[in-house]
Amino acid sequence: MSERSQPRFIIALGLMEDGRTLLDVRAASLGRTASAHDVRAEAARRMRALAGARDDRHLDIIISNGLREAARLLQKEVAGQALAPEEQARKQQLQQIDAAIEAIRAASNRLEAMNPIPDDFGDDRWWP
Repeated sequence: MSERSQPRFIIALGLMEDGRTLLDVRAASLGRTASAHDVRAEAARRMRALAGARDDRHLDIIISNGLREAARLLQKEVAGQALAPEEQARKQQLQQIDAAIEAIRAASNRLEAMNPIPDDFGDDRWWP
């Protein structure tokens, strides 16, 4: 196979000044329509940014740790023990993070169901 006929893949992350991701720009320049995979990648990027995660594995760890922490707080409440002020604040923070992740997932689901998926799917107007 010659060098000319070999497929080429470009992976780029970043945000353009107009709010589009480089993935949006690259997809448009290739003349292809956005796919559900592209939308899921954007959702994952947004969840990583929300949680301050380095990568998908780190995001999974952060979510798992948050679930364990929420379970411990819930067990304490179910046992009739009052949460300390810092525990109550953390519980509210965990609830807000969970709601934000669910909102990102819901936006991803809406975009994935569109036919065609908008070329500007990475624009903030589509996301919470």
